[in-house]
Amino acid sequence: MAWDSSDADYHLTPRGWQTGSPPDDRVETWNRSMHQASGWSKEHVAWTCMWVAPDIPRPDRDALREKYRDFMGVSGRSGDRVTTLGEPL
Repeated sequence: MAWDSSDADYHLTPRGWQTGSPPDDRVETWNRSMHQASGWSKEHVAWTCMWVAPDIPRPDRDALREKYRDFMGVSGRSGDRVTTLGEPL
């Protein structure tokens, strides 16, 4: 059993990342899953793309995600956190 874990969906919009019900202007929806085996172990965070707006070209989505990239972080280890960023659909 995990010491700590969470699972949440985040929606990328022109205003940034939002939680809750999907807004009408969302561009992508990603799931953020976090797992930590114990209070002393590394926190593992995985981002998985679940949905994309079919009418928005990939380069436009990439540019918007880049604009708000700090929210997701970068792949790899940083301190006691290991982040994995999946590929956009």
